[in-house]
Amino acid sequence: MNALAHRRRQDGQTLVIVALAMIPILLMVGLVVDGGYAFTQQRRIQNAADAAANAGAVMMVQNLPFRVKGQPQPRSDSAVYNEIVAVASTNGVAAAPTSVYTDIDGNPLPGPVVVGSLGAAPPPDAAYGVEVQGSIPFGTFFARVAGFTGFTASAKATAVSGAVTSICASTEPCGFIPVTFPTALTDCDNTGAQTAFGSGGAYATTDTPVAATEVIVPLCGTANGTVGWLKILPDNPACHGNGADELACNILSPSRTDLPLPIWIDAYTGTINSSGVQDALNTFTGPTPGLYEPGLDKIVQIPLYDCIDNNVPQPSPGHPCPNPALVGVGTNTSYRIVAIAAMILDKAYIQSSNPECQVAPGSPPAGGNGSTACLKGWLTQIVTSGTVGIPTNPLGTVWGVQLIR
Repeated sequence: MNALAHRRRQDGQTLVIVALAMIPILLMVGLVVDGGYAFTQQRRIQNAADAAANAGAVMMVQNLPFRVKGQPQPRSDSAVYNEIVAVASTNGVAAAPTSVYTDIDGNPLPGPVVVGSLGAAPPPDAAYGVEVQGSIPFGTFFARVAGFTGFTASAKATAVSGAVTSICASTEPCGFIPVTFPTALTDCDNTGAQTAFGSGGAYATTDTPVAATEVIVPLCGTANGTVGWLKILPDNPACHGNGADELACNILSPSRTDLPLPIWIDAYTGTINSSGVQDALNTFTGPTPGLYEPGLDKIVQIPLYDCIDNNVPQPSPGHPCPNPALVGVGTNTSYRIVAIAAMILDKAYIQSSNPECQVAPGSPPAGGNGSTACLKGWLTQIVTSGTVGIPTNPLGTVWGVQLIR
């Protein structure tokens, strides 16, 4: 009996020791399980904040084309607020996040100016972005043993809207066509040469791509201030050869090199209005001229220049436009690119005979003789992503948003 009682006492002691040892084990398991869950919730709220800030910036960017022209802005402060709250809710944030307006660098405006505090009025003119902060509470599992029943995950995100300030932003497919036009329309004369720079006035943009709003943008022949095919450096490693073959390759496989604006870029030399270049351009178009065919008529980015010069180191910011502006062209002509136009491309006509450039669909006629080349399509204002800044040349601006932190 004494031996049996002794054994029972030892078994009881073992159970106590095991029970005590289980406490730190459970705490360690709780740390791993609840720590992993907390990390998941932190990522969840950060993704929600990012999405909400981006949504607010997308609403704001819709005002910018109107703001720079002094026209009534379509999106109110309340609309920006409602979009932020709706997107946050879709991403699992039940409580409305707090948000304030920022400048182009993401710094909160003085005050601060709270999103939703202005009601039916548009966001302030100094506002180019929003800073959004949200949180989500979550419970624990094993950590309850140590008295921790729940935590809160919080995150902040800032997105800004503005004019895209570089060609081929690295965060997006390039969609860049290496042909440049003046910052205002021009016509070709009877010899196929470009008439006075910008004589046709500002480009007309539209959000309704129908035959009545289609434009004809002429590619006049070689002359003072002509339209230029751009040779972007450094060379695109995907393209080889020279002249028309290299240009066609650059159209089909655009370089992903970021080029900040303004920037000087050289032009190709020689005749490049070949069937290969035309075929490359028309891979961005549908089969029916004058009819917008979604998914087939693609949006491309086309650079606009404000002056030309000779022998400018390239590509480089270089110097401002010459005064008086240089109008002659030499063997090393460069264009000063200052803005980007967004174009829904309908059809390209760039071979030797192009009577289509003188007739509808599209207007105005390109002018000159029947050999004048042109692009037909709809100049539009699109929202993309990439590096953005305050618009300095609204005549052909691609508008975008940028999640900066």
